[in-house]
Amino acid sequence: MGIFINLDVAYNVSDDEWEPVYEESLYLAKKFKLMDFHELELFGDQLYCGVPVEEQAEADERFWSTIGDYETMGRAEYQRLYRKLGNYQSEQETGKCYDPLLSIAPSQTMLDWEDERCRNCYSFWGNKTQGEAYHMYLLAIGCMIESRLNGKACVSGDITLGQCRKAVDLANQYLREPIGLPVQCNLEHLYRRIRALPLKGAEPLNVLQRLYLGKMDRDYGEFVNTHFSKEERIEFWRREFEHLKIGTIGFSSSLKEYFNLGNDLEELCDIVNLSDEEGKKDYDGFIKEIMSTNLYLEDKDLRDCLEIDRESESPYTIYTLMAQFAFAGAANYSVDAYMPIEKIREILCRKFGGLCDVPNIIDEYMKNKEEDKEENPPGILNDFIDTAEKNIERDLQSYDICEIRDLLYYEPGDKLKPVLEETCIKYITFYKKVCEEEHFADLMKKYSEDKCAFLVHQNKYLFLMKNRWFEIFDEIKENPECFRRYYPMVRVKLDDTSCWLVYAYVVNDDFYRYCEEMQER
Repeated sequence: MGIFINLDVAYNVSDDEWEPVYEESLYLAKKFKLMDFHELELFGDQLYCGVPVEEQAEADERFWSTIGDYETMGRAEYQRLYRKLGNYQSEQETGKCYDPLLSIAPSQTMLDWEDERCRNCYSFWGNKTQGEAYHMYLLAIGCMIESRLNGKACVSGDITLGQCRKAVDLANQYLREPIGLPVQCNLEHLYRRIRALPLKGAEPLNVLQRLYLGKMDRDYGEFVNTHFSKEERIEFWRREFEHLKIGTIGFSSSLKEYFNLGNDLEELCDIVNLSDEEGKKDYDGFIKEIMSTNLYLEDKDLRDCLEIDRESESPYTIYTLMAQFAFAGAANYSVDAYMPIEKIREILCRKFGGLCDVPNIIDEYMKNKEEDKEENPPGILNDFIDTAEKNIERDLQSYDICEIRDLLYYEPGDKLKPVLEETCIKYITFYKKVCEEEHFADLMKKYSEDKCAFLVHQNKYLFLMKNRWFEIFDEIKENPECFRRYYPMVRVKLDDTSCWLVYAYVVNDDFYRYCEEMQER
């Protein structure tokens, strides 16, 4: 489970076409302060640190790579881009070179990885970004590459329309020639590209619906109704529901999408696979699924905090995916559509009246819902999230720093959220007590080289930039007493929270002085 960014470039892109795009990508990587991993040998030990992105050479290959950015120090997995495309993959696929849209399709659509139509691109990146800051910077670079190669590249992954808008703005701050949004953000352009592809049956609509980054709403549904025949639409939805069992999360999600696009209930009855695990028709379950969408309510709560917001500019994280899994039972399957209950009853009776007691099933459902009206997991969860977001907004208006990762940017006069300030006081008190160790006293009697060698040898958890390590070494040489600031950083065990506090303490001199003043109060 993770958050990814992918870049696919068609095999028919020549090195002459690619080189200026590569140069521009490296230019943006430096402007965005992307960071790479570096290994040093110092004092007889290995030191792992960060360095600003630069082009590197390895054998006969030149490339740039990144693991994060040195502005936020957020990092995840390794991503690389090569200067020469021919060096990236030795065994290219032969035959016709199709649109790279087909290369990104297998992970999201009905198309298969083994389909020769989908095997016509160089695939770059593809490792986890986990929603760290460099996710947006890579997306910005990907948007630039897609724009410059004009249909011969596609950026994809865990991205949204809002993220793409933000990424394009980020890139255009530095580019002489502005870029536009990726094709997946423009429904009309995406449709024209897909119609030109060698797709048949349900494939064109399947690819459009799964690759389009915009909202899946009634406007999108009207576009589909205008540009696809009834036969194409029915074939698409029949395939969508074909292997989904009534009562599963997958069925409820597809049902919600179906109605949100303005599709017809009567047509749905002919499309859905009503068979249960034993092959029996589950009319009762299907009718209850229809009722659970609240289609019969004109006014309903449509909030769903578990759904990815396609308009959001911020990357979602692994915690978003974990929440979707953990709170799946609190997902809101109410649909943004309305049909009077009398009409629903009429349609279902006409379709299934001779096969089951439709009125009784509906009446029983409504009776049970009335008895259980106090139980509303989606409403409870969404209320909780709304309250939490309001509290966060209130804190942001009252304090300059509310999150532990933001301590890195502390400036004199900044006001910390009280609970965060208390955490800092407690942890730094513990941190400084480490200097009471006998080994610290022994090291204080030794040369500065011995102190620096100890830091390198002991460091296991703290990832600093290379230049910061050398600043620390110089500082220890000039002022041995400052070793007190750095000795504990390699002696305490750091977790995902404490590492950011310690990082701020050893990197941000203003925050260090703030902590020292707090200790003196």
